[in-house]
Amino acid sequence: MDRKLLTIAIPTYKRCKYAVQNVKFLLPQVLAHQDKVRLIVTDNHSEDGTFEQLTEIAEQNPGVFKFYEQKENIGWMNNFFFGIEHSDSEFVFLLGDDDIVSPNFLDVVIPLLEQGGDRLGMLHFNYIMADDNLSGGRLLYPNLENEQMILNYTDASEFVRKYHKGPSFISSVIFRKSCMLKGKELNLQPDTIDYSWFLCLYTGIVGYEVMFYKMPLCVQRVGGFYPRYCMNYVIGMYNVFKYLDPHMPGVLHFWKEKFAKEHDTIAMCINQIIEYRELYLPYEQLFAEALPSDDLRKLLTVALHWKKFWARKYFRLYWMKNK
Repeated sequence: MDRKLLTIAIPTYKRCKYAVQNVKFLLPQVLAHQDKVRLIVTDNHSEDGTFEQLTEIAEQNPGVFKFYEQKENIGWMNNFFFGIEHSDSEFVFLLGDDDIVSPNFLDVVIPLLEQGGDRLGMLHFNYIMADDNLSGGRLLYPNLENEQMILNYTDASEFVRKYHKGPSFISSVIFRKSCMLKGKELNLQPDTIDYSWFLCLYTGIVGYEVMFYKMPLCVQRVGGFYPRYCMNYVIGMYNVFKYLDPHMPGVLHFWKEKFAKEHDTIAMCINQIIEYRELYLPYEQLFAEALPSDDLRKLLTVALHWKKFWARKYFRLYWMKNK
């Protein structure tokens, strides 16, 4: 197949409804830009009807939409990178199967990617966080009061220092394929938990430019409570910047400074561990390393090792005292 400017790659697993809806929603945009864009879906052996429905759509749209089905579940990260490696394009957009881009998405991003040229490593754009029905949304970056709708960073490390908490949401970035694969080769680390792709991306864009588009171009379904959120936020993000620091000196210090100011947020995260301690116990040492203060490490010990009744009581007293 001929090489394109952009591949939209959707990894999916057991969410046939969302994946099919997303493909049907995207196809008119892709068809309008089929000389520059291709759409693919990589299904992680769902066995929920995804294969049958998307195979039919792929057969109806040859050369525009390609569907891959794994013969067995290869894990979420391997499925992510499978989509990247099977994208025959300069740039890749990994889109969450349940996240919806704006109707003018390709009309906006294609000129931006072309404008960025050979030095553009990543395009990051604002997005709306909403519930499962795509309602009740709010902007990730709500302040749009600026004459510059497009911000350009000639040094990727400058961007990372300014937005060093994100983009942790993968559906908000379009990246140069070679940058992501370079980052995977240099800095793939398993103890970044669910943010392995994030570390690879930030490592790979070292020396490249980054563009930030301030208008929202996507709606993310946030959904309900995610039991691994605390693990991702505390361990995953800390280790991302720990492993990134040799490539972008100083970013770990920036993260530690910011993280230390989020005491209440971290305390509430640790409180959630009480109900999910079996999930978190194997990561106790990693947590202790990542937490920014001794009192938070004490909270972690309470959450993991005290009887649940007394742990909850301790947290209530701790919260009242600190408020």
